[in-house]
Amino acid sequence: MKITMLKCIESLNGFSKLSHCDLPFKLSYTVAQNVKNLEAIVRPFEEKRNEFIESLKAEVYSDDDGKQVVSDEAAEKFSEDVRELLNEEHEVHIKKINMYGVETSGIKPSDIKGCIEFIEMAE
Repeated sequence: MKITMLKCIESLNGFSKLSHCDLPFKLSYTVAQNVKNLEAIVRPFEEKRNEFIESLKAEVYSDDDGKQVVSDEAAEKFSEDVRELLNEEHEVHIKKINMYGVETSGIKPSDIKGCIEFIEMAE
């Protein structure tokens, strides 16, 4: 399936939270596979974003008060570049997990919000 980089990052965050839960082996295995697959897609994004950050640092200057600032043009260019990366679609292999009847303590709705479309609650 194809999803945007933003969705990959959100899903990775959700599955990473689930990976800290005490789950049955089969679910743990599937969650670990999903995390591994998503990390492989997100890692190049993070590297490219870090390149953009480094180039943005070259645009920093001190204003009249001695504060470090970046020009509006440079900040806008950075935002556009990152937004473009976040909107890129990538082919991912994410397996749905069935959490029906699985008790997990400490998981909040906000923890799994990013990967909710990959979670089933069916008997």
